[in-house]
Amino acid sequence: MAFAALLFSLLCLVLRGTWAAPGDMLASALHRLRTGEGIQLRLFHTITRQLRYARHEEMLINIWGNILLFIPYGFFLPLLWKRYRHPLRLSLMCLLLPLSIETCQLFIRRMTDVDDLLLNFAGGMIGGGLFALVHMVFPKFTDKALVRG
Repeated sequence: MAFAALLFSLLCLVLRGTWAAPGDMLASALHRLRTGEGIQLRLFHTITRQLRYARHEEMLINIWGNILLFIPYGFFLPLLWKRYRHPLRLSLMCLLLPLSIETCQLFIRRMTDVDDLLLNFAGGMIGGGLFALVHMVFPKFTDKALVRG
């Protein structure tokens, strides 16, 4: 239940934007794909700009916020479902959710940024690493948390 609440809160936070009729949202996304408006696909461009020019608070919010948002996701997936204890499966899930979010942001007129995808993925994998450490030290605890069925 806590994991569902976490995911719901995360999605509410990152999917705030301009919601409209489905046709208008699709037209907006197609326009943005044609023009590149609101889409940033150069790897490390935003991160580098934030590190060089942003105020310290902005940098903390953007870079560390994107990482920290996904640490619980990467931790709870393998805690609750054994199949995500495999690094490749966890990596795929830690890539798919942020990719889905960035894609949705095309439709709601939010910035779509490859660096956000990278930072979210890193956060998920850090969470997975933290789970692996906890599992090594407390395997009985982590196995009790598994969702049955």
